[in-house]
Amino acid sequence: MGNIYRRAGQEFQYVFWQYYISQAVKAGENEGHPMHAVNDWVTDEPFLDFMRTLTGRQDVRTSDSYASWYSPGHFLTKHADNHPTHDRVAAWVLSMTPDWDENWGGHLAFYDAAGNIDGAFKPAFNTLNIFLIPVDHAVQMVAPYAKKPRTSFLGWLLR
Repeated sequence: MGNIYRRAGQEFQYVFWQYYISQAVKAGENEGHPMHAVNDWVTDEPFLDFMRTLTGRQDVRTSDSYASWYSPGHFLTKHADNHPTHDRVAAWVLSMTPDWDENWGGHLAFYDAAGNIDGAFKPAFNTLNIFLIPVDHAVQMVAPYAKKPRTSFLGWLLR
């Protein structure tokens, strides 16, 4: 953790637990895992049609899916979700964290051009955040005194 924190002071860095749902489904790993239903949902046409309408981007072809678990001390530093091989249109985050205290951190924060927080959302149960890419954002560090993990499903809408 010391090395991760040192790197975070100088460059993009993150630490949290993550399960690559779409990759596991594609590889036939953990067949029947309950989280795999999320991948079925986000790659089905009703979800994709809703996202095309919501984002105004008719070039959305599919979505991928992940699950994340942020424990105390976990974070994701500022980045814009650009990727060299994945043609990302937008990101979606379905927060699954009930009864989160705002003092515990873990907010999905968005930044303006000067690096100021332009807006932030605390984890909340069954809430969906969607944003076009690229946009500078981060997940603020979960406080060491947080009483539970910050959990979510997330993914990117892809061309």
